[in-house]
Amino acid sequence: MASRVPIGPYTEADLRELAGAASSADSPLPQIHVVSEGDPPFRALCFLLRVRSGGFMVAAPLLPQVDPFFQEEGLAEEDRLFASTQAEVQMETTRGRAVGQVPVLLVDVPWEYSSFFTRAPALRGEAARQLLRFQHQGGVVRPTKAALIEAANAWVTSHMDEDTAGDYASAESGADMPPLIPVEEDGHVEQLQQRIAELEAELAVRPRVPAGAPERATSRPAPMLGGTPTAAADPHVMEKLRMLAGGAPTRLGQHEK
Repeated sequence: MASRVPIGPYTEADLRELAGAASSADSPLPQIHVVSEGDPPFRALCFLLRVRSGGFMVAAPLLPQVDPFFQEEGLAEEDRLFASTQAEVQMETTRGRAVGQVPVLLVDVPWEYSSFFTRAPALRGEAARQLLRFQHQGGVVRPTKAALIEAANAWVTSHMDEDTAGDYASAESGADMPPLIPVEEDGHVEQLQQRIAELEAELAVRPRVPAGAPERATSRPAPMLGGTPTAAADPHVMEKLRMLAGGAPTRLGQHEK
């Protein structure tokens, strides 16, 4: 008997892996299902669009069963679990024929509610007929990848709240990654500035070696922060150190005046 594909709820790690695997330009957008056990229960097809440090974005069909689930009608804005917006998106048939634009629902979902979403198994029979999909004039269609990405970007750059939009922008650029050289204390800045001065002095006295001649080994001072002696400083490294260290402190101690 063939093993079944797991269809349990997604975790943050699952969705991040799914988004990473589909990050190339020629990869289709991942299909996932949102499942509601409310009254009435439903299962709807969604597309995973983007991830951020605090959550992820999906596109869902704008249907009478799905819209109230995400819009959370009757709740105050501060009590809602999701942020959402509507967008007109170009659709196509399963064979790739363009059929015009259809409104879809874009939803930002915090990671703690990722369990509402499950893998998209191959459904058959009544289960396949009950799956809610994107529709155009009574027929099943699908949004084009380019149109969904354009709609998602337009939401992030226009009327999404600033904190969430900034979170998506940081995730896109990689700016939410930790710095290569963290500077956590004032003393670290002073150490970097002193190290810059030592490297500049070393570069000034180091003799130039003619092209093609073997370089004679020279003794170099050990790094200020400990460890083994370092190689001669590269000008690009010097520039990066200057940027990290910043300017000299404006407030001087009594012994420095």
